[in-house]
Amino acid sequence: YLINSVTIGLQFVDKKYIKELFEINKFFLDLKVMPIKEGEYFLNLMFDSIFIVALAADEIDFAEKFLVEYGPQLSPDNRDNYLMLFGSILELYKKNYEESLSLLSKIQLKDPPTKMRVRMLYFMNYYELNSFESALSLLDSFKHFLSENKKLPEYLFEAFTISVKYSAKILNAKMNNKKLDYAIYKEAKSAEVLYSNRDWILTKMEELI
Repeated sequence: YLINSVTIGLQFVDKKYIKELFEINKFFLDLKVMPIKEGEYFLNLMFDSIFIVALAADEIDFAEKFLVEYGPQLSPDNRDNYLMLFGSILELYKKNYEESLSLLSKIQLKDPPTKMRVRMLYFMNYYELNSFESALSLLDSFKHFLSENKKLPEYLFEAFTISVKYSAKILNAKMNNKKLDYAIYKEAKSAEVLYSNRDWILTKMEELI
């Protein structure tokens, strides 16, 4: 309930609540109640959430230590793939873009959610490296992917469609050395849909206003 109060609504009110969520996660980790039962594997979604929240709260050192300490507790079925995915995200936040891209190239794209996350991570790295042609091509192929995959769950389709939309806005502004329309930033910030890479997109928008 504590976690849901933040993820469902409070984070849209103020980013400071992400820090609160990080502290809640850290509290339960310190109590050694995650995973819930000894001998069980760490739930992928829970692991993912704790890691991403740490990065969003600018707790990069914690996120890195979390991967090392708790990564072995992920299910061996997909452990290596997950750790390469999380490793690529970590390197992106550490501004090691080439290393992030190297890890992305090794990930097995087994399912649509992973394919979409990897595509967005490629875009983020290309954007940071000013590789505009690669970024444009990536967004174009992503739009085709979304339009052709009609069986995607609605929440995933919406989350990534919105993310691609705002990614195109920031890329266009950066490529043309123009300021971003403040109305676009306001719209993106007030959106009540938790679209993919929201914090990163908002940060890039703030740099362009």
